[in-house]
Amino acid sequence: GIPSSSSHALVGGLIGAVVLATGLGHVVWGFSELVHNGHFTGITKVLLALVLSPLLGFWVAFVIHRVMRRLLAGARPRIGRDLRRAQFLTASGLAFSHGANDAQKSMGILTLVLLLGGFIPTFEVPVWVMFACATAIVLGILSGGWRIVRTLGFAIFRVRPIHALSSQLTSALVILSASAIGAPVSTTHVVATSIMGIGAADNPRAVRWKKAKDIGVTWVVTIPGAALVAIQVYALLNQLWTPARAMAIREAADQQAVVKASGGAFTLEAADWRYYQEQIKQQRFALDEQALRPYFKLDNVRQGAFYVANRLYGLTVTPRPDLPTYHPE
Repeated sequence: GIPSSSSHALVGGLIGAVVLATGLGHVVWGFSELVHNGHFTGITKVLLALVLSPLLGFWVAFVIHRVMRRLLAGARPRIGRDLRRAQFLTASGLAFSHGANDAQKSMGILTLVLLLGGFIPTFEVPVWVMFACATAIVLGILSGGWRIVRTLGFAIFRVRPIHALSSQLTSALVILSASAIGAPVSTTHVVATSIMGIGAADNPRAVRWKKAKDIGVTWVVTIPGAALVAIQVYALLNQLWTPARAMAIREAADQQAVVKASGGAFTLEAADWRYYQEQIKQQRFALDEQALRPYFKLDNVRQGAFYVANRLYGLTVTPRPDLPTYHPE
């Protein structure tokens, strides 16, 4: 039930895969740029956004809740009903900000894969990718995750309508601001730290800081943990992919040779694969019945077996006259 960050997991997974595939030098760490020019680029820019956003969530929520308490100090108890209605707006704003930031990261990863695979000519997000990411987020939200809901709603600080409104307003403001400047943030941790900030503004003793510490530990270990998992997965897939790719390249070259030998001058497409693969099988493995029949006379079975082995597996048998012969029949 500990909320984790998909943003951290995506960043860590991407780092791990790139490091194992091409080496440390191909990751834009940005540390030298930061030291020499004071500019945040690459990983340092991402880490800055991921580190600052929870802190902003805490302190903005602290201030907003203090202001709301002052404004509602003389309100009647029925104000709770109005606050619940107002949450339709703040929850909608939080949902919009969640899609504006988290969905963009998924779109970026998918578009990167499409670009590297040669499926699109430029880095432009296809419409179907936008639709797929939006659908995935909606289905993920509808699927439940009630243990995380209970953690955020009760395990850190017991949330009442005024607290929920302040948290949603804070989270929406912080995440939308980050999206506006292109900074990836963790929606999960912004919401969690905003609840901590509200609890600290309302009653610091009522905040379960041990649970907050567990969330903080998860926040720290997610990036390196995701990087290690990505390294292991990449190594496994590479073991499977490398021989399969080599075999596919050989098959494509063989098929292209068949096309050229038959007078064709076109490049094979995926739809041509089965037809020309059958042609190659016929050339390699089809046995000539007329040529095979004489070998299966009773006195020539051995030569027939050698012929079949040669046709099917390319084995060539050479007689050894220097060896003694037993049972020549």
